[in-house]
Amino acid sequence: TTPNAGGHTSSNATGQTTSNAAGQTSSNATGQTIPNAAGQTSSNATGQTTPNAAGHTSSNATGQTTPNAGGQTSSNATGRTAPNAGGQTSSNATGQTTPNAGGQTSSNATGQTTPNAAGHTSSNATGQTTPNAGGQTSSNATGQTTSNAAGQTSSNATGQTIPNAAGQTSSNATGQTTPNATGQTTPNAGGHTSSNATGQTTSNAGGHTSSNATGQTTSNAAGQTSSNATGQTTANAGPTSSNATGQTTTNAGGHTSSNATGLTTPNGGGPTSSNATGQTTSNAAGQTSSNATGQTIPNEAGQTSSNATGQTTPNATGQTTPNVTGQTSSNATGQNTPNAVKQTSSNATGQTGHNAGGQTSSNATGQTTPNAGQIPSNATEQTAPNAGGETSSNATGQTTPNAGPTSSNVTGH
Repeated sequence: TTPNAGGHTSSNATGQTTSNAAGQTSSNATGQTIPNAAGQTSSNATGQTTPNAAGHTSSNATGQTTPNAGGQTSSNATGRTAPNAGGQTSSNATGQTTPNAGGQTSSNATGQTTPNAAGHTSSNATGQTTPNAGGQTSSNATGQTTSNAAGQTSSNATGQTIPNAAGQTSSNATGQTTPNATGQTTPNAGGHTSSNATGQTTSNAGGHTSSNATGQTTSNAAGQTSSNATGQTTANAGPTSSNATGQTTTNAGGHTSSNATGLTTPNGGGPTSSNATGQTTSNAAGQTSSNATGQTIPNEAGQTSSNATGQTTPNATGQTTPNVTGQTSSNATGQNTPNAVKQTSSNATGQTGHNAGGQTSSNATGQTTPNAGQIPSNATEQTAPNAGGETSSNATGQTTPNAGPTSSNVTGH
């Protein structure tokens, strides 16, 4: 570690870290990190990260990431990501992603994605989908999805999903998910952002944003935005959704949807529904439904349902989903999810999840989980009725009625 005083210069070898004061210059080798103050310049090699302050310039090699402040310029090579602030310009090569702020211009090569803020201009490639919020323009490559809220910028590579909150910028590489891995469940509070991988369920409160990968379900409250990959379903209330192949996007008042063959879309006051083949969507005032093939979704005022193939909300084959105002249910085939206010249930095949206020149930095949303030984790064919504050973890064929304690049971107990 080499901190230098004014007018000094440091030359560091592999794995070194150099923090320099104003007027200093650092030259670093592989794996180094250099934060520079005003008037400084960094030259970095492979795998380095250089955050620069105002008036700085970064020149980076393969695999580098350069976030620049006002008046900076980044030149990046293959596979790099360069998010730039106001007045910056990025020049990127193949596979790069460049999100630009106001007054910026991006020139991108094959497979690049450039979502731009107000006053920007983008050129788009084949099969792109660009839904933008106020004053924004997005340029996306084949199969990419970019949903941006006002003042937000998303930069996505192939198969990536990036949800950004107001004034935020995300840049991700191919197939990456931030911050959650497969099979995770992320309920977010106000102003939070969740990005989930395959099979995840994300229920968000007002002002949240969810980004989901293949097979995921995202139900968003008013003012939220969802960006989904192939086969995903996105029900939005007030935001804008951009979806890839096989996706369904229903938008609330002021939105526009394009519909596929044989669709039937009766909509209540204000919203618009976009449905796939053979779908039926009846929506009440202010509601939004997003349905896949053969689904039927009747929603109560202010509610949003997001369902997978063959599901019915409130009734598909063996399923029942009655939701109270402000609730969101994401259910798989044969599930039963009655939820109280502000609850979220994520259930697998044949599960039943009865949750009281503020509870979340994650259940495996054939499980039944009635909860009162608790979170049970149950295996096949289990029945776990729990009293307040209890948690049951049960094995095959077990029955665990608990009053106040915690039970861990094995087979036949």
